[in-house]
Amino acid sequence: MKTPDFDVVIIGGSYAGLSAAMALGRAVRRVLILDSGQPCNRQTPHSHNLITQDGATPAHITAVAKEQVLAYPTVRFQAGTATAVMGESNSFVVETAAGEQFRARKILFATGVRDLLPAIPGFAESWGISVIHCRRWILASSSATGPGNSPCSPMAPLLSVRSSASSCKPSLLR
Repeated sequence: MKTPDFDVVIIGGSYAGLSAAMALGRAVRRVLILDSGQPCNRQTPHSHNLITQDGATPAHITAVAKEQVLAYPTVRFQAGTATAVMGESNSFVVETAAGEQFRARKILFATGVRDLLPAIPGFAESWGISVIHCRRWILASSSATGPGNSPCSPMAPLLSVRSSASSCKPSLLR
């Protein structure tokens, strides 16, 4: 195999991929961020609990992060979807859906998660908007009813349905 084009190819260009690229760029590593443009939070209207960015849109947060990361001259961003990774230690090739190939010493997967949603009509379209994932210590809305109301309920960490996106005012349970 030829000499690698990059020290690291990062597959995934949202928060985790951009964070990794910043650290590697600061360490003067040759980095390629390969991003499909389909982040798992793309349907979420606003992000929360991210210091200095509470309430900002995911697209805004990603755009600012990308601008900052690309200020490092050893970091490059490429739109595309990885379809295959081949190779072994210090000698990898990443292929894209467009047929491009990128050589790297290391691969970092920052592809996020894929939510497995129940087959309930309208559920997928409402995910991240009016249907949210709710941690035990946050009550998503006063409209939540049933066994999931209690922070000690086995249902509490699962899902809470809100009546409308405009009534989204989570409150901490005390």
